[in-house]
Amino acid sequence: MPNPLTGLTQIKSTDITDGAITNAKVSPNIPATKANVDLSVAEAQNPFNVGVLGFKHAVNEGLTIFNLVDGIVDEFHSESGIDTSENSNAVYDATSDFYSNLGASPVPATTGITSYTSGSGNYTAEPTTTNVNVLVVGGGGSGGGTTSDGTGGGGAGGLIYYPDYPVTGGANYAYVVGAGGPETPTSGAGIANNGADSSFNHPSPLPLVGEGGGQGGSASGFPQSYFLGRPGGSGGGIGGKVPDMGFVPAYTPVAERFGSDALPLPATGLPTNPTPQGQHYIGTSTQVSNHPTGLTPSVLPVNSPGGFGNRGGAGAQATPQTPPDGHRDGGGGGGAGAIGNDNLPTEPQYTLNPGGAGLAYTIADGSTPVTYSTGGNSGPSNANAAGVDQSANTGNGAPGGRRAPGGSSNVGGAGGSGIVIIAESKQQAASSSMTLISDTFTANATPSKARIVVFAEVPDDLNTDFSASVTRDNTTYNSVTLEDEGFQAGSSGLKIFTGSTPLTGSASPQVRLRWKIVGSSLTGTNKVHGVALQWA
Repeated sequence: MPNPLTGLTQIKSTDITDGAITNAKVSPNIPATKANVDLSVAEAQNPFNVGVLGFKHAVNEGLTIFNLVDGIVDEFHSESGIDTSENSNAVYDATSDFYSNLGASPVPATTGITSYTSGSGNYTAEPTTTNVNVLVVGGGGSGGGTTSDGTGGGGAGGLIYYPDYPVTGGANYAYVVGAGGPETPTSGAGIANNGADSSFNHPSPLPLVGEGGGQGGSASGFPQSYFLGRPGGSGGGIGGKVPDMGFVPAYTPVAERFGSDALPLPATGLPTNPTPQGQHYIGTSTQVSNHPTGLTPSVLPVNSPGGFGNRGGAGAQATPQTPPDGHRDGGGGGGAGAIGNDNLPTEPQYTLNPGGAGLAYTIADGSTPVTYSTGGNSGPSNANAAGVDQSANTGNGAPGGRRAPGGSSNVGGAGGSGIVIIAESKQQAASSSMTLISDTFTANATPSKARIVVFAEVPDDLNTDFSASVTRDNTTYNSVTLEDEGFQAGSSGLKIFTGSTPLTGSASPQVRLRWKIVGSSLTGTNKVHGVALQWA
C-alpha cells in the first residue's frame, strides 16, 4: 500500500540492506502517527526502541492498551492494568487520565461553611476543595385553616444530608432555597400551601432536592377534599372534621414505616363512597421515593446521612358518639425523624397531636446541633388560636388553626422556609509518598532483562524521590535508572523517561512480571500518565 507521507509503496525489510539503518539516522522525535516502519526490523536492530515508539503511538492515538511482542504499553484511560489494592497514595484522575500523589485530605468541620437562607444562585467551590458536606432542607408546609373544629399540622420540608459530596475546585453549583407554605386562610378554595423545594446542583447526575412539606388538612369552610393532608417532603396531617365520612368503632392503625406510608392519596378529591374513619387518607412522604440519594439512612443520630421524610398523622373522632357531635381532632404533620402523631380513639376529645420529630445537624457552625424539619402540631377544637408561623430556615411544618365552639375562625400557620448549607470536608493535598504497581504480566520464557518507559510529569528528583523497578517473580524488584528521552508533550512537563535493568529472582514455576513506581520525600505533584514494560 502507498506510504501516506511519500505516496510510494511501503518499503519492506527485504528492501533494506542489513545495517543500513542506524539509530543515528533515525530521529527519536518522529511522531508515531507519521512513521510507517516495519517494527520487526526495528526490533531486530534494537528491541527496546520499540517501547518508546509504541508508547508514542499509544499517546498520539489515544490507545488504552498497546500490546507489543514481549511487552505492553498502558496509557492510562482507565484503572485496568493497575493493581489498585496494592497502590498507596496513588490517586487516579479519570478526567485527565493520570495517577498522582495529589489526593483529598479531611479538613476541620469549621472550615469553609456557607449558608444560603433565601433565593437562588451558585455556590463556587474553592480551587483546592474536592468534597463538601451538604444539608438541603425544603420549605415546611402550612397548617390547616378552620372556621370550626380541629385541623391537621403541616408537614416538614424534606431533608437531605450528604457528606463528602464530590465537587471540582473552582466550579459553580446551583442552589435554591424553598419558601415555607404561606398561611392557610379560614375558608374558600383551600389552596394547597405546600412548602417549596430546596435543591443543590439540580439538575445534574447527582441532584440533591429537599421537597417542600405538605399542607395540613383544613376543617369547616373548605371543600371536602381539602380536609386531606397533602403529600410532600413530609406529609401533612389530616384535618379534624371530615364531613359525611362515617364512623366505625374500630380504629385501623396506619403502619409506622420509616419514610413511607401505608395509605394512598387519591389523585383528586375523596373516593366516591365515603371512607370509614379507620381508613381515611393522610399526607404521604414523597421525599425518598422522588429524590433518592444513594445513601442509606442510619439510626438517626446527629449528622446521619441520607434523605428523610415521613407521613402525616391520621385524624379521627376521639370517642365515637351516637350521634356524633361533629368535633374531631386532626393529625400532626410528618417530620424528618418521625411520623406525625395519629389521633387515637383512646385519646380524649380536643387532643393536640404533635408533629413528627425533626433531625439535628452540626453543619451550621461545625459543633452546635441545630434541629430542622419538625412537623407541625394539629389544631384541636378547644381553643381559639391561629397557627403559629414557623421561624425562617428551619423547614418546620406549621401548626393548624384552632376554633373552639362559639369562637372565631383562625388561619393555619405559615411553614418555615428551607435552607442550604455547604461545608468543605476535603481539600487537595499532595502526599509525600506514593506507590503505583501494575497488574501481573506472564511471559512465555524467563526474561533476563527488562526496560520500562514512563510517561510522566516529575517535578521531584528523578531516581531518588521518584524511582522505578521491575520484578519477574513478583517478589524481587530490580531497580531501574530512569533517563529523560528528550520527548515532551505540550508545555506541562510531560516527558518520556526510560531505563533498563537485569532481572533476578527465581521466576519459577511461572514468570510474573510487574513494574512499580515509588515516590518518597515528594514535595510537588508527580503525575504518571502511562507506563510501558518490555522484557527479553
